[in-house]
Amino acid sequence: MISRIKLFLLGLPFLIGNFSRFLRVAAIPEFRTGGVIVRGCRRGELSSAFLLYSHLNDGGEVGYVQRILYYFLSERCFLVALQDDAQGQRSVVGVDLYYLNPRDLREGTVHEGFIGVHPATEGKGVATTLRRQALRHFRNAKFSGVSTRISVSNPGSLRSASKLGFEQVEEYVDACSGEQRLYMVCKIQERSD
Repeated sequence: MISRIKLFLLGLPFLIGNFSRFLRVAAIPEFRTGGVIVRGCRRGELSSAFLLYSHLNDGGEVGYVQRILYYFLSERCFLVALQDDAQGQRSVVGVDLYYLNPRDLREGTVHEGFIGVHPATEGKGVATTLRRQALRHFRNAKFSGVSTRISVSNPGSLRSASKLGFEQVEEYVDACSGEQRLYMVCKIQERSD
């Protein structure tokens, strides 16, 4: 219990910055294409979305403070891709999580903290559709751009981001993983799509 209180207090500046900006953002509208629905994540879908995130991250979980943000504001800053199976059961097949870090707050951008799709839907354009819808949504919300960090060892994600206009701003070695990564930004106020 004490550790959760400590985490909450340490994350309070993050939550205040994110809440103050995302409260002024509308819900992410629904978009349908090729049997996939992309929209803001609804509260009832969070557990499935977090489960997919964990599956795609070798059991890693969305942080406690971010969970608080998404519990209250997921429909404004957390995209999901949904698809019906053969029995008509709708499931989460893709996630695209956004938040604001201090750099984003200074630069008027929003950060893509994670994007991933279920292995069965890889290579079908679901991640690109998630990103494209996020760019439209955050442009309408008057953000200047979208930032992301992608490992050089992830060519699929780099291709998807580059195709949509993300450009490399920095290259660095991640202190935790030792991986070579790129910090990329897509300037969305200049786009017309």
